[in-house]
Amino acid sequence: MDVLRTMLAKEFGATAEMLRESIELCPEQAWTKDLGGAPFWKQAYHTIFYLDFYMHKREADFAPPLFHRKDDIDLGKAPSGEPYAKATLLAYLQEARARAKRLLGELTEADLTAPSPVPWYTTPRGEFLLNNLRHAQHHVGQLNMILRAHGVKPPRWRGASEL
Repeated sequence: MDVLRTMLAKEFGATAEMLRESIELCPEQAWTKDLGGAPFWKQAYHTIFYLDFYMHKREADFAPPLFHRKDDIDLGKAPSGEPYAKATLLAYLQEARARAKRLLGELTEADLTAPSPVPWYTTPRGEFLLNNLRHAQHHVGQLNMILRAHGVKPPRWRGASEL
């Protein structure tokens, strides 16, 4: 079980690191531009929010960040206020990474076979964690597309990183 916890932590760490670098590299003129279905900042927030939310064992255990606006996680809706600052999202990502490290470190075999923490996914939690990883990496790819469209070289691929 220790091997699996370590592998998951390193893969989530690599995804979080690529997300952090994408946010840091985003030029100001691209932060609010809609090139991939939603502005860069909103896609970044959506990614961090769900990376954090889906890591929890139970939906009731999760509390959104204090700055959270409900419509800002829905990429199909217009932003509901001013864009979040890079510093705000980077701080939230750091907090989410710390929680993920703790939660993955506590992961048991029973946790992996338990139901998903949210009713709209009917997979076991272990599979749900992998889905969370794929979801985050999908959005990192979208952010990298936006960076490329603005002439910015995106972050390099990470094989593994610490959470």
